[in-house]
Amino acid sequence: MGIKGLLPFLKNASAPINLADFSGYVAAVDVYCWIHRSSYACASDLALGIPTDQYVRYVIKYINLMKSCNVKPILVFDGSDLPSKAETDLKRRETKELNRKKAAEYLMKGDKAAAQECFERSVFVTSEMAYEVLRAARNMGVDCVVAPYEADAQLAYLNRTGYADFVITEDSDLLLFGCRQVVFKLDLSGSGVLVAAASGICECCGIPASQFTESKFRYMGIMAGCDYFSGIPGIGLNTAAKVSGFLNDYIL
Repeated sequence: MGIKGLLPFLKNASAPINLADFSGYVAAVDVYCWIHRSSYACASDLALGIPTDQYVRYVIKYINLMKSCNVKPILVFDGSDLPSKAETDLKRRETKELNRKKAAEYLMKGDKAAAQECFERSVFVTSEMAYEVLRAARNMGVDCVVAPYEADAQLAYLNRTGYADFVITEDSDLLLFGCRQVVFKLDLSGSGVLVAAASGICECCGIPASQFTESKFRYMGIMAGCDYFSGIPGIGLNTAAKVSGFLNDYIL
């Protein structure tokens, strides 16, 4: 899900790009984002158990886009559930199940529009769906990696160690995991938004470059609220950035 409001907060460190600008590069892809996005269009089929491969075909469109731009994709899939996010994951599953039940009730009443809205809110990417995408991608000769737990840390590792030049995702958490270059909001025309670690993140946080560290940036996100911690009441990103700026590295 990411840090609420982080991308607008980093607006001055963002730049519009086109995927063609990265010809010859390697991209690590948070593929669950694509699967989840495509699932909205077939949400009712998924909830009602009606066979569909729409989400597979959607991911294939992005793979073909990357190949047409001479960008090599590495698709990274989530693995096991992360124990430290058990409470967050449980709440999300309960909310999705509640919406699935509401959708069924609306269908019984003949309110298809309300049912569709609830079906979309109930979307959940299953391991079976992920496997179908993985199998299709491998049949196309695309490298695929299944992370031990969530894909975030694996994506950051691939980027930080040079296996991938940049990451494609919709999850702003990747910036706090230490990714060097992250492309958000990539569409099928190849347009997206790039946030790079060296493009002024420290200025957005109001911390001098000489005092800015990844630890301060990470704690800023934690204080404001993330998937692992609900945040400190009354503390938003602006205040969290100011507090982080005063912290010494040995405290962190």
